[in-house]
Amino acid sequence: MNEWARRLQLPTRSALDIGCAVGGASFELAKTYDRVVGVDRSEAFVSAAKSMGLEGRRRFWMRDQGTLGDLTKP
Repeated sequence: MNEWARRLQLPTRSALDIGCAVGGASFELAKTYDRVVGVDRSEAFVSAAKSMGLEGRRRFWMRDQGTLGDLTKP
């Protein structure tokens, strides 16, 4: 995405990421664009994206097998 914006000499003032989930593409776009707006209807995705933006990571519970699992380490 970012490489093509540079190659095509497109303006990089703002980008819109519709259906951004937790914002992986939005975070990547932010490396090139001055302003990035990510839109998603899922409250869980939006909450996770905000946490990742503020803290740089998001902890989550990961199942190992059956009912066993662990909270991921930061």
